[in-house]
Amino acid sequence: MIVKKLFPHVPDWISPPGDTLLEILELKGITQKELANKTEVTPKHINKIVKGTAPITPDMAIRLERVTGTSAKFWNTLEANFQTNRAKTAEKMGIFRRHG
Repeated sequence: MIVKKLFPHVPDWISPPGDTLLEILELKGITQKELANKTEVTPKHINKIVKGTAPITPDMAIRLERVTGTSAKFWNTLEANFQTNRAKTAEKMGIFRRHG
């Protein structure tokens, strides 16, 4: 059976992976400072991830997996989706980056 979407949902906002990270930290009772210590990065860097101004690199995804128990693949996927949606939004707004 083929289902046709009549009204596909296209969100008008982009959620950085840091939003999810913050929720997980709150659920686990871990502060950003504690996470920084456990992942061996600065609290400033964790805060930048939470705000969406620093990406979750593959290395950081592994560190987050170790501390939060949430897989590195999950963190990498969130980051990739965020960056893709950000690029699509920039394209819609006429903000293009030229390479080459």
